[in-house]
Amino acid sequence: MLFAPSAILLAFVVSSASYSFAWPRPQLRTSYPLFNFDGNYAIDGFAITDKPKGGHSTILFQIINRTIVLTGTLLPSPAGVASVSYRIMNPASAVWKLSPTTEIVIHLVGDGNTYRFLVKDGAALDSSSDYSFQREFKTVKGIRQEVRMRLNTFIPYLRGIQMPDDVVMDTSEILQWGIQITSKTTGSFRLLISDIRSE
Repeated sequence: MLFAPSAILLAFVVSSASYSFAWPRPQLRTSYPLFNFDGNYAIDGFAITDKPKGGHSTILFQIINRTIVLTGTLLPSPAGVASVSYRIMNPASAVWKLSPTTEIVIHLVGDGNTYRFLVKDGAALDSSSDYSFQREFKTVKGIRQEVRMRLNTFIPYLRGIQMPDDVVMDTSEILQWGIQITSKTTGSFRLLISDIRSE
């Protein structure tokens, strides 16, 4: 695993598993890539398992030809989810300083499943309750899509339950983002992401 001098340390986090790698330091502006597909690091792919009660789903993260590839199997469970996320490990050095009207833009090829994009600000990461701000998006199987989600439309959730409206995202201190498959249909899934950025 290679670390550039200007890199910032992030963690690959799913459930109780955590893996760290180098991520280029984000600049303090509202428009920039949220993932560097040309980054000087190697990820062979991590087989990550969510273990909700009654099920055992897996998700594999890979970078292939400058594309994030998320594949796995969703098995029956009350939660019916599997997810991956990325976190800035040194928030004193830099954060993603966005605004409420900032849009998250994702270029993808989907599989017909429904996914959620998740973000956490500093308060969410510091909280012991593990909540996040989420926005759902649907994919069309085999079709290239541009998904746009404005941050002020994200909803706070705690373990699948919507939180009160007074829980407000601090868009000037975004420290983590993630993607979660939420379709209740069991079986395999495959999501290809060629670009992800804020605008």
